Amino acid sequence: MICRLRDFIIVALILALISYLPLLQQELRSMRISQGLQDDLVLLPGEFATAFIFSGFRGLACDLLWLKVDEYWHTGKWYMMPQTLRAITWLQKDFMPAWGLASWHLAYNISRRADTEKEKQQYITDAIDLLKEGIFKNPGRYDLYYELGWLYFDRLQDYDSAIKYFRKAIKFEHPMYIDRLIANCYMKKGDLESAKMEWERCLRLPGSNMYHLGIAKKNLKTIEEQLRVK
Repeated sequence: MICRLRDFIIVALILALISYLPLLQQELRSMRISQGLQDDLVLLPGEFATAFIFSGFRGLACDLLWLKVDEYWHTGKWYMMPQTLRAITWLQKDFMPAWGLASWHLAYNISRRADTEKEKQQYITDAIDLLKEGIFKNPGRYDLYYELGWLYFDRLQDYDSAIKYFRKAIKFEHPMYIDRLIANCYMKKGDLESAKMEWERCLRLPGSNMYHLGIAKKNLKTIEEQLRVK
């Protein structure tokens, strides 16, 4: 039922967006004329839907939807943002910020305004499901593995699940703070031996900068002192 409702919302958003195309075309035409450009955007009335959805206008559609997201953000209509961001993921599945931002608003902003605990948990579950769908459609990048790991780490304090997805993230090119988060997960769990091993691994990462090494050395020293006390 929820999936059908979401699909309906996505289609409605796309159709509404299509209705704006003639105005956008006129604005672009005026801009081109004023700037002395010869190329023009020409679409026949019957070609709006097919050109808009199935050709290069996907990018234009995403741009317009992203502007709508910004409007909702600044007007406090956060509850409208996930549906609009969902439409962007439908148009451009590899646009990582849309997946991440939609799940963030579900798990943090909207869930905290839920009327009941059950409703709150459902929003968080929806965020997890959304990220898993994004991972399924973009399996070869670190981004959404990290986003899901962070949700488990920060929102749910489920450190085992966080470690699982952070480890998946570091299989691909990734920023080093994800390696540090794995070590932090073990520290949060109280597993000092595993935390020590992870901080030592952080020190051996190729391309490590002074900032990263400084954090790793500091935390490794703390862990070793705690182990000596034990």
